[in-house]
Order: sequence, then C-alpha cells, then structure tokens
Amino acid sequence: MKKRIAIFTSKEMQNNSYLIIDDNECVIVDPSFAAKKIDQYVSINNLKLLGVVLTHGHYDHFASANFLLDKHKIPLYVYEKEKEVIINHNLEDMFNVENFILPSNIKFFGGQNLVLGKIELKVINTPGHTIGGICILWEGYIFTGDTLLTDSVGRMDLPTGNPRQLLQSIQQIKKFDKTLKILTGHNETNITLDELLKKNKYINF
Repeated sequence: MKKRIAIFTSKEMQNNSYLIIDDNECVIVDPSFAAKKIDQYVSINNLKLLGVVLTHGHYDHFASANFLLDKHKIPLYVYEKEKEVIINHNLEDMFNVENFILPSNIKFFGGQNLVLGKIELKVINTPGHTIGGICILWEGYIFTGDTLLTDSVGRMDLPTGNPRQLLQSIQQIKKFDKTLKILTGHNETNITLDELLKKNKYINF
C-alpha cells in the first residue's frame, strides 16, 4: 500500500492543487487551473480518479474542474455550507471569465468525514475566508485552502467572509499536532505547522 500526495502549482495566482493517492485510487483537492497536468499524471500512473473536493467555492480553486469531471464522470464534492458561495459568490466575474459554466454534477456533503474508495478524509469547517470553507486532514497532512497560508491568511472582505470566524478557525488549527504538513491554497506549501507558526506573523496572537 503506497500513500502519497502529488502537488501541482499553477502560474495563475500560484494556486496549489493536490492529488491524494492511495494505491491506484486518487482524489483531487482544488484542481484550480491544473486539470490537464493532473489528468496526464493520473493517466501515466494508471490511477483511478474518484472525485474532486474543494476547500471552498472560489473560481480560482475549480477553474478547470469541468474538464476532469466530464472526462472521468466523477462528482465535484463541496461542503454543504458553501452552497451559496459556489453558486452565487464564486468570483468568476473578478477573473473576467467568459462563457463560465458552473459544474452540473456537484455533490454537497456534510459531516466530519468524506470517504471515497479507500481514501477517508476528515473534514473540518473553518469559516472566515468563506462561510463554508473547510480544512481537510489526511495521513499527517492538512489542506487549508485559503483559510491559512504559509505567510498570511485568507481575505476576509469577500462575500460571506468574516474576520471573527477566521480568527476562531485559525485558533482551532493552531491546536493541531505541530508535525502536521500544511498544504495551502497558494504559494509556498508543504511545511509543518510548527514551521508555519514560527514564520507567519499574522497568526501569532
């Protein structure tokens, strides 16, 4: 049994996308603009793609998702509290996107676990950047989306953003195992929580 994570960073806004792999099964977290690179990796490594999971519903985190959803006939999993965001506040207008089509096969889910094949994800609602934003725990990693970045935090001035909630969410993350690897939505990624706490001046309160 081989568990691993492949990381893809897009030049657009330095978005990070992740492929969670367990043997021959895999799940995407935030495909962003990297769908074709991810698809190529899946094909070369003979992997079975089970689904796409979003940390939150902003356009830049699922911009190329339709390519994967259509080709592999898989769902897009979005946390139930994020429904308003992905439908009404996904920010495609900020990116000057033409002919935007919202994925039709969205599955809204709740609870603290999302199980796709042999991959079991622990889900934590971490509002603040968006109302239904989540962090995902898996095998010593935590995917933080835009809730917490390596040297900053997510914006709080966008629809459903809330500074008080973001502070509470970050306080929750700070209590986790300090050896957890933080996988962020943008820029530098894959450092331990302990390392992040030492270098991120925005969360030392």
